[in-house]
Amino acid sequence: MTSDLQTILPPPREWFSPEKIGSIIGRTANTVRQWCRHGRLKARKRVCERGRYVDWEIHADQLWHYCEHGLRPSSRRSHSRSQGCTPC
Repeated sequence: MTSDLQTILPPPREWFSPEKIGSIIGRTANTVRQWCRHGRLKARKRVCERGRYVDWEIHADQLWHYCEHGLRPSSRRSHSRSQGCTPC
């Protein structure tokens, strides 16, 4: 499977936007941003447009990890009504 990934995925040591990662894996940019926010993809924030806008950037190594192992467990505690939580 690794040889197949080498032909599809970009070379390592590059950073990508959520839009680019989403287009590669077939998910929306908002989904990728949510994964970053929850720690399911390791990412860092970058400042765009003279500091007025902050967005995520994801390293190519994380794309490799996603394709080979799937998402990481969430680092955030999820609260849902099904777990007995009530809305505020």
